[in-house]
Amino acid sequence: MAKGFFRELKCYTLSEITKEIGTTIEETKRLVGILKRYGIVKAVKASKPEYEELSNQDIVLTDVSENSSNVEYVFEFVGVVMLDEHIFKCYPKYIHSTYEPMQQLKKVLKVIKKYNDKEQLIYLYNGEEDDKIFNRLAVSLHLLEDYFQYGIYTNQQVIIENNGEGEILWDKTINETFALVQNNRPYYLELQTKNTIDNEMDYFRRLHECVVSLCSAELKKMEY
Repeated sequence: MAKGFFRELKCYTLSEITKEIGTTIEETKRLVGILKRYGIVKAVKASKPEYEELSNQDIVLTDVSENSSNVEYVFEFVGVVMLDEHIFKCYPKYIHSTYEPMQQLKKVLKVIKKYNDKEQLIYLYNGEEDDKIFNRLAVSLHLLEDYFQYGIYTNQQVIIENNGEGEILWDKTINETFALVQNNRPYYLELQTKNTIDNEMDYFRRLHECVVSLCSAELKKMEY
């Protein structure tokens, strides 16, 4: 799984992005083109000063090209983007680390999540028609958060037992068992009880366990 760190509003050439995510130049052109469509990356004049806010004069309307020495690319975004097997970790411009500021980025993402928590929507797909992209990262995070909050899916079965440890079903006991009467008081030798058990072999339970495990493993790979 290829991944790279990118600083907000820093200018990158196409070859620098290629080196950072460890892929081919053709694949980088495709990925940057997608990021451009969603406003995450902007093509700018190579002479633009780094870390300054973008203006209309800075932005260049052009296709992604490896041969253009006059165009660089800026990430106008803070957060994590996942495209296919490629991870783009975009950290704020005020973090001055030139390496991999993972701990600082984690703090930033927690703040973003807390700020957007009540308004955040999970979109399964981004784009329209043939340009749709499955939002796998957002869905994985949503499934894991749901698991941490509610636990694994359970399909409970209710069984009736004789003299079990569950709730006594008095109506069923009175109607279906015999009682010994002494001094006008009935004594029941058998009690009908209700017990609830989880069906651990339920298909959807096992499917949920599998999906949660895959999401966890995939996100673990993103960390390194």
